[in-house]
Amino acid sequence: MTAADAQRARIWEHLLRWGKITDDSALFLFGCKRLSARIGELRIEYGAGAIETVIRRKTNPHTGRVSRYCECYRYQRTDQGELF
Repeated sequence: MTAADAQRARIWEHLLRWGKITDDSALFLFGCKRLSARIGELRIEYGAGAIETVIRRKTNPHTGRVSRYCECYRYQRTDQGELF
């Protein structure tokens, strides 16, 4: 098992347990600098609809700087429809 395989498995387990992950948390928890690559591999393995990616923006009220960050969510199916 390669490092990428281990990271991918741990990221999937994290998504199953917590429902979302960010770049910063993937780096801190798993040493994964390329979360987008691991998410792409998981989409191939589990289907494109298995994971939703949301890009959010935050503006610093003091400096006006805009920062972007990405969150990845795992879809959960229920009888009423899809939730994430």
